Amino acid sequence: MWLDYAFNKGKVDHMFGGALDLDEVELERFGFNSTTSVSFTFVIKGLPEKYPEKWKNKGYNAMSISLEFCEIESLKVDVSGLGFQCSPKIDASSEKAVILIRGDKFSIVCESAFINIEGFTPYIDLRWGSGLA
Repeated sequence: MWLDYAFNKGKVDHMFGGALDLDEVELERFGFNSTTSVSFTFVIKGLPEKYPEKWKNKGYNAMSISLEFCEIESLKVDVSGLGFQCSPKIDASSEKAVILIRGDKFSIVCESAFINIEGFTPYIDLRWGSGLA
């Protein structure tokens, strides 16, 4: 699994018990951090089954996750906007990390040397009503 090769995997282990589901997420933004890295921020509706105690009783019903692909080898983008639903496919090894995001009207493929989990942010998304946490 790609998480096994991600920098800061310990965050996922500690905060979410090692599980992180990126099916049917929303691509909120992506952009260059420097000349050699690209960050992707996804919105996840709801919270994982296990989440930090400090998030409880706050009304959170969504969280964002930011992933950074570092030392880019290849980047191909064909999109007309952001905010679309997708199920990114991520593959990683000790030598390479790849993210593939495809749909009817969008396509992003990024190959890089490695992947870094930048962080998570819980919040209340007004589109989805009352909070879960």
